[in-house]
Amino acid sequence: MFESKVGISISSAVLLMRDRVLSLLFRHGALIVLVVFGLLGIWLVDDYGASVDTKIQRELVFDNLDYVLGNNEAFSQDYNRFYGVAYELPLVLLELALGLDDTRDIYLMRHLVTHLFFLAG
Repeated sequence: MFESKVGISISSAVLLMRDRVLSLLFRHGALIVLVVFGLLGIWLVDDYGASVDTKIQRELVFDNLDYVLGNNEAFSQDYNRFYGVAYELPLVLLELALGLDDTRDIYLMRHLVTHLFFLAG
């Protein structure tokens, strides 16, 4: 058997390293999974597709916002008035804060935030 200069065999060193890696995974496994999936989401955000209701949901938030600000009284009679905006409104506010104008950039931002929100659980 091969011995290192510190008096430990190579197989013992491999076993020790394996035990340290397993210990790290057991202690921080959830964090590692979240980081990996977070990085994958950021890396793959360009490959996300847009669902058929993405545009409708976004427009609905603007209608709600106009109603809340007093600019759209007709919305109180709209059949879409019952759809909540608790999640969508922060996305629109983020879109406005970032100054996003391009539809593609808006949808990519929305998908990325949705993915990160999913990971936050």
